[in-house]
Amino acid sequence: EQIFDLLGRLVITPAFDQKELDSLKATRTTGLNQDGQDASMAARTKAQEVVFGSHPFGRPVRGTAATVSQITRQDLTYFQNRFYIANNAVLVVSGDVTAEQVTRLARSKLGAWKKGERIPPTFRTPELPAERRVFILDRSDEQPAQAAVAQIGASRRAADYFAAVVGADVLGEQVS
Repeated sequence: EQIFDLLGRLVITPAFDQKELDSLKATRTTGLNQDGQDASMAARTKAQEVVFGSHPFGRPVRGTAATVSQITRQDLTYFQNRFYIANNAVLVVSGDVTAEQVTRLARSKLGAWKKGERIPPTFRTPELPAERRVFILDRSDEQPAQAAVAQIGASRRAADYFAAVVGADVLGEQVS
């Protein structure tokens, strides 16, 4: 029951406390600045940027210090109201509980969650790079050399996608 209370507060009446937001942004910015000092992270970030270009996959998943610093409380409120809507959500429950108990709790704790206009996904296919390219990131001599090889991988709809994921996992690579 407590988790449903918490879930209700998160999706129905989030606070987005300014002090907490500022603290979170400072922590994230510190982490991003540390990532920028890591040679292997810099190589992976550059490879991702080069392969995917202006496609969203070409941007850092966690953002950058500059983009994180620009996030406002109003941005969070807008995003929450636009996308965290009851008719765009799935509730998954695991544990020692019955369907009847979950239904009762969901109705009592999440029943006030408003529906809204669902925004359809607008995915676009990344453009393939025109040619092979080599980039050198000028780093200090004290850091070990790093290399990253990147290319657009198999589509998630491809018949052999899961085989590619397993193969990449065996080889210790990331698949985006």
